Amino acid sequence: MQLAGDVKLGGAAARVSFPYAIAHLFGARLPAPPSEDVLSQTAQVERLDAGGDYRGARDAQAALVARLEREGANREVLADALWRLGRLDAEVGYREPARRRPEWRAALDDYNRALELVPLSVTILLAAGNQALLNGDRAAAADYFRRALANDPSSEAARDGLHRALTGDGVPPPFVAPAEWDARKR
Repeated sequence: MQLAGDVKLGGAAARVSFPYAIAHLFGARLPAPPSEDVLSQTAQVERLDAGGDYRGARDAQAALVARLEREGANREVLADALWRLGRLDAEVGYREPARRRPEWRAALDDYNRALELVPLSVTILLAAGNQALLNGDRAAAADYFRRALANDPSSEAARDGLHRALTGDGVPPPFVAPAEWDARKR
């Protein structure tokens, strides 16, 4: 972790950055590095997710997102947390069909919030495109996939997603999980 501070060097002022550990060695009274607590919260989310407690993982991730927003986390960190929240919202909707519509809509909202922070993220654009397809909005999905291709022209996932959005090939009806749709077709 880096800390920044203003110092005077001769007659000029400068902004410097130095490791947290060095500041602590020189006796600076500093709070515990926030990254440690964020890492422990992230580990808790991962444990809940791995244990199949998707709702608990989603709630813990939502609390982490709220904390990061309160503390003014940098754009990339907050966008990553929102992307993870969207993935968990989608998973809850997948596992709980009665909650699918609100959860899948929340997932797309999370991805859009993340894209406001990092609009060129191909990972988040792909997630948003796939979620828009599952939510039945092929036009929005095509837009996400086009943006992903503009940022990474070699992305096969974006190219495939755009094809599915434009043609409807392999796209289940709105708010129907792909596995459920495949089972219905047999």
